Amino acid sequence: GVWGEDYLMSFFITYFAESYTGILDELYIYSIDTGISSTDRITDLKKWEKFCSVASVFSTISLAQSENIVTLTEEQSIAINKKCDSMIATLIIYLNKFVDDSIKNAAHEILCDYCGNEYISQLTAALQRKDS
Repeated sequence: GVWGEDYLMSFFITYFAESYTGILDELYIYSIDTGISSTDRITDLKKWEKFCSVASVFSTISLAQSENIVTLTEEQSIAINKKCDSMIATLIIYLNKFVDDSIKNAAHEILCDYCGNEYISQLTAALQRKDS
């Protein structure tokens, strides 16, 4: 994935780290609305598919768990599921706000191919309830 790859990298680095040390310095500042996260009109399905590839981040973590590469507590699994919901909900918002109408139906299909129709329908309904 090109969107969320830092989340995947951070997950595995912190999971397998033998110890942690905290510091107060800011070493990483995330810049929204630049590069792939730019909110310019999306008129190209290839660019849209790069956004949708974020689903592979969570598929990779799920696969690692199912193959016993990582063992997560219930609390960790819930946190990862919430992060997944948040990132995919952002994609739904991007689809509605920034994807050009001429490719919107195809973009929706791509999103459903990555995440599943039912999951996208559930998140879309939750976003609509939140907006009302």
